[in-house]
Amino acid sequence: MAMDNLLAEIRQTNAEVNAALNMIKEDKTELASAIQGGLLTISKAVSAMTTNTSVAITQMERENKILKDQLVIPQVHFFVRIAEGPLTLSPGQDIIFKKTEINEGQGYDVASGKFTVSVPGLYAFAVQYCVDPHQGGYIDIVKQGTILQRSLSDKKSSNAYQCMFMQAFTRAAISDQIWVKSGTHSSSHLYDNSNMFTSFSGVLIHV
Repeated sequence: MAMDNLLAEIRQTNAEVNAALNMIKEDKTELASAIQGGLLTISKAVSAMTTNTSVAITQMERENKILKDQLVIPQVHFFVRIAEGPLTLSPGQDIIFKKTEINEGQGYDVASGKFTVSVPGLYAFAVQYCVDPHQGGYIDIVKQGTILQRSLSDKKSSNAYQCMFMQAFTRAAISDQIWVKSGTHSSSHLYDNSNMFTSFSGVLIHV
């Protein structure tokens, strides 16, 4: 009888031990599953963060490029001359500079002799004109019909060619036109060759 009781106790203890071991195994499995799930969640979060960061960087680079392109000052610059030889102008006549040396921005029109503003800003314009011996020159730089600069060379007693230089600065809006004309005082007798230019030039210096 004592032996039977001992065996029963051993069986009971063994069953309890096995049950405890099974619980430990289940806990380990749940723990491993929880750890794996946590690692997967972290991995997904890191991947999403990396993707979002990459998209944000790409967007910033695109926006920076747009800003840089907007900050670039367009190149507007022209330099033109009259045809070689003498040119006689009536009082008030527009001067057509037919020889285009530079026309960056395509603002100068060789048919009308006028420069049309396509980029608003501060411009510098210059005119050099040479006058036949014993003749005079009366020149105006004009914007929208308003005289920006005026010059005369009345050297009718001189036996030599005379060259004069004019310069004007003005802030111009889109579609404004700037050109050069003979003054209303008298006729102008200009000259151009490879040694002395009668020219008109302009450049955008600030937007």
